[in-house]
Amino acid sequence: ENTAQSEPPKPEPTPIERPEPEPVQESKFIFRREPPKYRLIGEAFYSYVFLEYEDKVLVIDKHAAHERIIFEELRQNLATHIVATQLMLVPLKISLTPEELQSVADHRDEIRGIGFEFEIEEPHTLSVLGIPQQIEPEAASGMLETLAGQLASGTTSTEIKSQLLFEKALYQASCKAAIKAGHLEDDEHIKWICDRLLSLNDIKFCPHG
Repeated sequence: ENTAQSEPPKPEPTPIERPEPEPVQESKFIFRREPPKYRLIGEAFYSYVFLEYEDKVLVIDKHAAHERIIFEELRQNLATHIVATQLMLVPLKISLTPEELQSVADHRDEIRGIGFEFEIEEPHTLSVLGIPQQIEPEAASGMLETLAGQLASGTTSTEIKSQLLFEKALYQASCKAAIKAGHLEDDEHIKWICDRLLSLNDIKFCPHG
């Protein structure tokens, strides 16, 4: 007689509860469900992607495109409160100045709202427990350092200015996390960027304009 016992079912993961941040102005660049049809022609200098779309040939700066995709996805996280966070097996430890740590504390809800989970450890360390699903782990530290630095260097006295300050800081942080021009990327990654970019409505510029 088989006396082996089946393993008990694994418990479902507990969702991370976050306080809802103040609502931000909804971006008009909302992602469509499916990208339109296009034909990928090629890439020049590992930087510029050429594709045939409708009756046009588009030239896409892959770094600027990836930067804008990251920015819009994170801003959409904040606006919709629908956040996908990938938890770190080993927390990232980031050294920040006291002013940067204070700026992170002041914008805790917004930073968590885009997908970061963290704890502030005295005297000058940020312990990162989770990062947005859209961000590669190796880019997360640089992105948070840039975000904290930009927030610390700004000034704010009203809620509206605070929101604008956070978005401006997010511009710079998205640039830090985007793939770099001149680097070889596989075809699937290039196609993903084109699919995602063309799934945005009427987008033509990177976050810097």
